[in-house]
Amino acid sequence: MPRFNIPHFNLQDQKLILATVILVLILVFASLTLKPQLDNPQFVAREAPLLKNAKLAISPGESYTYEYTMGNASANLTYVILGGNGCTVIALAEAQGASVCVDKGGNDATMQNASYGVPTIILTRPWMLAVHGGWRWNVSNYMMFGTWGKHLVDTNYTVVREEDYRGRDAYVVRVESSEGNLAMDWVDAEKRILLREAGQGYEIVLTEGLPLN
Repeated sequence: MPRFNIPHFNLQDQKLILATVILVLILVFASLTLKPQLDNPQFVAREAPLLKNAKLAISPGESYTYEYTMGNASANLTYVILGGNGCTVIALAEAQGASVCVDKGGNDATMQNASYGVPTIILTRPWMLAVHGGWRWNVSNYMMFGTWGKHLVDTNYTVVREEDYRGRDAYVVRVESSEGNLAMDWVDAEKRILLREAGQGYEIVLTEGLPLN
């Protein structure tokens, strides 16, 4: 009869083989269960508690125009306010379909307070209904893969002063991210809309819609 040499493994070798097998099984299991999550990451904003002291003050029939300047280029952005089904619609006239339907608390369907589901809507943002002297707020953004998340950026909002802006009472809000991006927002104290935004290399200024000096 042919004779076979059966390899002999000592205890240390057996432990190493067992550990390798377990690792392979874990990797196979992870590839089957986590792959759908890794293929479909979600961006999540975790906001600090926000107490609003004002309601949405814009009304159907109003319109607001801004001049957006970056370097030597400029463009006008006009927002029209329309009546919606139980909400107020803010629409960007220059872009068909760029609109949001917001409730009295200034929120659209996403219920986020930092911005809307349509980021080109900058006339107002939900957090502007909460500003007051000494106000501070922050938002943390994550990329989520199922239950596992990767932190992306923090954004801090701070009212640095109150001032008269071209005849309007305004809150000046410093908006700074942990990545170093910085913008200053002038928020109208009555209408809670953007009067001016000065960022790194750009500026947005309200030119029509409110009486300004």
